[in-house]
Amino acid sequence: WDLGGVEHQSYAAWSAVVDYLCWLGSHFVADHDRRTLIAAAMTAITAHQQALLALLLDGTAGLPGLRGMKHVTLYGVGRDLDRQALLVGFNLAGLDAPRGVALYRAAQLRLHGPGHDPFFAAMLKQIGISSFLRLSGSHYNSPGEIEQFLRATASFAGA
Repeated sequence: WDLGGVEHQSYAAWSAVVDYLCWLGSHFVADHDRRTLIAAAMTAITAHQQALLALLLDGTAGLPGLRGMKHVTLYGVGRDLDRQALLVGFNLAGLDAPRGVALYRAAQLRLHGPGHDPFFAAMLKQIGISSFLRLSGSHYNSPGEIEQFLRATASFAGA
């Protein structure tokens, strides 16, 4: 630690992240080695996020996923879920991103519409769109939350 270095609160924050990952990992392995606990946590997080992504994209027997909704256009989503993060860009037919964000907010879901962010301008131009919606999931999300999102998305057909 030296004068002019990284602010000390960053060290405290990363220490808390490592502690959290060790706590989470302890639910999957009976070990006290921090490296082993972190590895177990990351393995569990990956598996859970891939299961959520499969639900999001393919749905259930009674609830279509995003791939099965005709009014949804997906961007950058492949078939190999091992190579896909729980981060999905999409558009809803007939709606721009700000309107979509507002509809999801009214349904008590938080999504982002990075279409007007200068950071995304070059990428959007390359794929020929002006905006899109972004769902950013995490390991703390539940299947029930994904199903809530899918029901809301299905209800937006023709909105």
